[in-house]
Amino acid sequence: MHHINKLPSSILSLILDHATAPLNRWWKDWRRGLTLLQVCSLWRTHGSPLVYKYMFIYCIEADSDDDSDDESDDLATRANHTYGMLPKMKWVSNANLTIANENVSIVNKVVINLRGPGYLFPFLNGVLEILTMSQTTWESVTSLSFHLASDFAEPERAGDLTVRDQVEITARFTDLFRSMFSRINDLRINGNDAGEMFCNFADRLTYHYSMCAKRLEFLYPMSCMAPCFSEGLTYLHLVVRPYIGQLIPLVHSLPLKYLCLDGISPNFRWQCFYSQSENGRNVCFRDLETLTVHYNAIVGVDVDAMVTSNYSGRENEELAYTLYFPSLKYLTISKCPENGGLLCNSRIPNILHTVNFEGSVGAVKALADCGITRLHNLTASLRANTISEYDQKQMVTATNYLYSVPQIENTAILCLFDNVTLPDTDELDWRNLDELTLDSPASLTQVLQLIPKMPKLTSLSCYSLQIKQRMLINAPQKITEESWNFMPSLETNIERIAICNHVDLFSRTVAFAIACYFMVSIKSLKYLLVSRLNLAQISEFIDTFKQIYPHLLDIKVNTQ
Repeated sequence: MHHINKLPSSILSLILDHATAPLNRWWKDWRRGLTLLQVCSLWRTHGSPLVYKYMFIYCIEADSDDDSDDESDDLATRANHTYGMLPKMKWVSNANLTIANENVSIVNKVVINLRGPGYLFPFLNGVLEILTMSQTTWESVTSLSFHLASDFAEPERAGDLTVRDQVEITARFTDLFRSMFSRINDLRINGNDAGEMFCNFADRLTYHYSMCAKRLEFLYPMSCMAPCFSEGLTYLHLVVRPYIGQLIPLVHSLPLKYLCLDGISPNFRWQCFYSQSENGRNVCFRDLETLTVHYNAIVGVDVDAMVTSNYSGRENEELAYTLYFPSLKYLTISKCPENGGLLCNSRIPNILHTVNFEGSVGAVKALADCGITRLHNLTASLRANTISEYDQKQMVTATNYLYSVPQIENTAILCLFDNVTLPDTDELDWRNLDELTLDSPASLTQVLQLIPKMPKLTSLSCYSLQIKQRMLINAPQKITEESWNFMPSLETNIERIAICNHVDLFSRTVAFAIACYFMVSIKSLKYLLVSRLNLAQISEFIDTFKQIYPHLLDIKVNTQ
C-alpha cells in the first residue's frame, strides 16, 4: 500500500490503446517508466490475439517503495471482477497500488485519448464503467480534452451491441459528463480521424459544455446542429467544414478575443447571413483581437456554395453588408480565394500589428481596401501556379497595388511566385519594401538589379538563386583588395542576408561565388547566412569576410 502525503497538480488521463505485447511485460514497462498512483485496465478480445486495453491513470507525483519486477505482477492473474454490458469484459487492478478516496487531490484537468482500431461504442461503454466506479470528485474539473484519433469500424459493426445499446451508451456518456464536469471552462474536442458515428455524440457534448466554456476548440467537422455558445466565450477554434455558414451568426455577438475558422469553402458568401443582425446591414466583432481564417479546397459536395446559391440574384444587396473589426491586431488568412472571401466587405479601421496573408493575386485588392490605418508587419505570399504572361501581369498589378497603399508603411515581407520566374522588375514598385524573401528561382543578376529599387530594404533572403556560367567563371576565387575595388558598390541599407543555391551540381562553388558578389557590393551588412559551402572553403570564407567587414556581428555557414 502506498501512503501519499502530498499530491501536486493532478491530471487524470484515460487512454484506450491497442497492443500485442504480453500484459506482464506491458505492466513492467509502465512500472519502470511512470510513477503511478493507480492503474486500472479493462480489455476485451474479439477472437484474435489482439488485446484492447483501457488504462485509467492518475499521473501524479507519488513516492514509490516498490520497484519489484516480480512475475506476480502479471495483470492476467489479477482479474477479479466482471462488469458492463459486454461479455468477456474484465476489470483488472493491481493490489499493490490502491488509493483511498480521501487521499485524492483535487483534479482540475481531464484528458481522454481514445485510440483504436476497434468498435467505438464498446470502448465508450468501458470508459463509462471506469468513470462510474472511480470515487474521484469531479466538481473541481475545469479543463477537458477529448481526443478520438482512431480507425473505428462502421456503426453497423458495433460488436455485440444493438442499435438500442448504442443509443443508451451515447445518452449515458453525455449525461455522465454533464453531471461530472459541470464547471468546465476549457474544452477541446478532436475527432478529425473518427468515423461519422462519433459526430452525434461529439455534437451533444459540445452543445452542453460550450454553454459554460470560455475557451473552446472543436476540431471536428460539425453536423447541422449549431451549439449554444457561452456568453463569456473568449477563445474559439472551429474546424467546421462545411457548415460554417450556420455558426457565424452565433459568433459575432460573443466577447471573443481569438477566433480561428478552419475549413471554409472558397465559395462561401459571408454577407448573406446577416440580414437580421442588430445593426441592420453591419456586423461588428467588437472585442476580437486575433482572427485566423483557413480556406480549404472543395472536397465532395460544397454545402456552402449550395446554401449561398439562392442569393445569386442579390449581389447589389449583399454589397451593403459590412463586417467590422475595430479591435483587430493580428490577422492570418491562408489560401484566400480570388474574390477576397472574408475580406471582400470587411472594415478594419485601426492599427494592425501583424498580417499573414496567403492567397491569389485577385485577393490583394480586398486586403488593401479594408481601411487599415497602419500596419506594422505584413507577410504576403502571392502565388501564381503557371508562368503565363497573364499571371505575371496580374502579379505585377497586385504587388504594385499592395505597396502603393500608404497605410502599409512599416515592415513588408513578400514571397513571390511558386515555381515561376520573376516578371520584368521595371514594372514593380518596391519602394516600401524593407524585407524580401525569394523562395522561387531567381537569377543573381535579377536580384542585384532589384536592390537599388528597394531603398528601405534591410533584410534579404534568397533560397533558390541561379547563377549563369559566365558569372561563375568571372567570380573571384579569393577576395582581395584588388577584387574588392573592381566590384560594383550598391547603395543600400541591407543588414541581413541569407543565401542558398539550389543547383546541386555546382552548389559549393556557386555559393561561394554568390557570396562574393553580394558581400563586396553591400557595405551595410551585419548578419550573414550562407548555405552549401565546401568544407575546405568555410575557414577561408569566414576569415576573408571578417577582414573586409570588421563590423559584421554574426556569420553562419553550413554545408547543407
